[in-house]
Amino acid sequence: MAKYQILYKVFNFKAHGNNFDNRKLRYSFQVKLLILLVAILVSSLFITVHFDKSPLRIDRSSLQVGTPWKNQTLVADETFPIFKNSDEYLQLVSEYQSKVLPVFVLNANTQKNFLNTLNNFLNSLDKLDSLEQGQSNTIFNQRLLAIFMENPKSKRKDEVLKAQKIIVPFINKLYSDGLVDTPIEQIKKTEIKVVINSTNINYLKTTSLTSQNDVDKQIEEILQNNFNRNTQPIFKDFLQKYLKPNLIYNAELTNKESELAKQSVPLYDGYVKSGEVIVQKGQIITREIKQQLDSYRQSKKLLAESYLTPTYVIGNMGVSLIIFLIPLIYFSILRKRIFQDNVQILIFYASLLLASLLSWLSVEIPSEFPLGLLVPLPAISMLVAIVFDSRTAFYATIASALLLAVTRGSDLTTAISFIFVGVLAAFTVRDIQSRTQMYRSIFYIFIGLLFSIVVFDLQSSTNFSMTFQKIIAAFINSTISPLLTFALVLIIENTTSITTDLRIKEYDNPNHPLLKKMSEIAPGTYQHTLNVAILAERCAIEVGANPLLTRVGTYYHDIGKILKPEYFTENQSNIENKLELLTPKKAAEIIRQHVSDGIEVAKEYKLPQKLIDFIPMHHGTTLIQHFYAKALEDAESKDDVVENDFRYPGPKPNSKETAILMICDTSEAISKIKNITTDEIKKMVRTSIQGKINDGQFSDTNLTFADITKIEDTIVKTVTGVKQRTKYKEIPNIKNDQ
Repeated sequence: MAKYQILYKVFNFKAHGNNFDNRKLRYSFQVKLLILLVAILVSSLFITVHFDKSPLRIDRSSLQVGTPWKNQTLVADETFPIFKNSDEYLQLVSEYQSKVLPVFVLNANTQKNFLNTLNNFLNSLDKLDSLEQGQSNTIFNQRLLAIFMENPKSKRKDEVLKAQKIIVPFINKLYSDGLVDTPIEQIKKTEIKVVINSTNINYLKTTSLTSQNDVDKQIEEILQNNFNRNTQPIFKDFLQKYLKPNLIYNAELTNKESELAKQSVPLYDGYVKSGEVIVQKGQIITREIKQQLDSYRQSKKLLAESYLTPTYVIGNMGVSLIIFLIPLIYFSILRKRIFQDNVQILIFYASLLLASLLSWLSVEIPSEFPLGLLVPLPAISMLVAIVFDSRTAFYATIASALLLAVTRGSDLTTAISFIFVGVLAAFTVRDIQSRTQMYRSIFYIFIGLLFSIVVFDLQSSTNFSMTFQKIIAAFINSTISPLLTFALVLIIENTTSITTDLRIKEYDNPNHPLLKKMSEIAPGTYQHTLNVAILAERCAIEVGANPLLTRVGTYYHDIGKILKPEYFTENQSNIENKLELLTPKKAAEIIRQHVSDGIEVAKEYKLPQKLIDFIPMHHGTTLIQHFYAKALEDAESKDDVVENDFRYPGPKPNSKETAILMICDTSEAISKIKNITTDEIKKMVRTSIQGKINDGQFSDTNLTFADITKIEDTIVKTVTGVKQRTKYKEIPNIKNDQ
């Protein structure tokens, strides 16, 4: 219970509080270790425990072809079948089914019925002259019959006899070879299977078959070559009307043949007998060994045997340890502020555990839907990018994707997809300025997932229906992730001292009550603040610092002066400097007090800690030189003057942003000096910066000499630009003296 209370205190610690115990917890190394231990235990629980049982003594992460078997020699404790590899099995099924012939059913009565109808038709034509007028009206098409009757009587008889000699043999051969109801080009096989009856089956060459379309062309050719122009129409009309296929395609029988072919594919490649060695310790896993291991796993899974051996559990804890150490090492080297702050480490690891939990649920929830693609890992990437920075988001993306892969059983395809999409998602919120801007991430996440799905499904020849389901999952994920990010950011901002740029942006407003109060009570300080903010923001851009935080932090850095504005020269207009009337120590005390007053005012207006930090850090522990020098002049002995009485309380700047403000706050006064050259400006800026370096004011920041050079150049360029303005001539006042 005590451990949970500690974690609760750390998580709910507000940095602007003054509780020493809380601060100790926040930076305690023991708490850091506790957070790491809890993260490892919880994540390894998700990796290890599954309701869908894994096999005894087989670690899924070790089942890779070409790698050595790291466990003890594995002996089959019972006989089990060697299941075919799924890809090999599907390939065999495809090969067997490719040999299945299309099945057609023979309608034996079709030929007989047509020949009877043809015989009656020809007999009727032969007896037309003996029929009474009007008797043939219901037998023939009267228009075509009239054309046929234009033939002389003897010619008509010859045409009928010719039809019996030519058309009847043609029809017999046509039906004998096979007249099918399917276009020949749709029959992909060289043969077809013909079901004559329940006991008789025949096979016909596809080249000998004739389709309905081909028959029409053959009929037209026979008629043109053998019958006169008056006979062709009535014969053509009859043949096209009554000639029907005798081989009818049967889809049901064809599908049954395909299913029988699939069932004839063997599921096993043999058996491993009880007592046989499956793999020895240190032996390289081949494709055959992996097939046996997979079969052993599947057999054990079917038997639902226990798999929670000590080595398996410890191994999974080791995997979790490796994954969680990756960002921790990164923090200790490149992000020391995060490494030192247990609250930030707790938030980072909690986001990874959330990814692990959701990955576990995607495995445990029984569904044929691709739940792995619903895991909102892009939300984790976006959250870390907003709360910390884009580089840290990259490490969060890698770690969360690795957790997903091992939790889902080496699901590298989904993990790689989320690494790609996570990087895109983090990029979309890298310079976020408003909460609504987060929703543009929907487009980038969906496009990234869509591209990954298409690539991997093309590689694995996935059927379109499954690909379509994955696309639906991608759309859902891309919609949910920004919403989840938005909710998590609100929770973090309201429960911890961490302040995101989204929150900082809310204070970037000249109509904020505190800034309006400053402009009314201390207009000189307000104008000084605006000038410094412009200068500091430009410097922040040049050195890769946060320009938004730098600008907004500068707005509030001197708010302590609103309590005693008359003591500061920028607010003194045509009045005597009150500080000069006081003793140096008292004057220094009043000047120092604007820092503590500023912190109190900031807390009163509930400013975020990130902004409050600018108030004491813009002076750090620098010396109030003017009154210190005056005190030395007035004192009888230098030992009577305590230097610390003339130093600001600190702390020193601990970030690039606060260090930039310290430099620009001093340098801004240079722009007010008249008749100063560029070289003099540069010399004064350099002297000011060097003095702060020598005083150790930047020892807690990550400013480099290259950064300082860029800041110096930016200040000189900006101040010089302000000084070098064209002086325009005025229009003279011309008087006409008359």
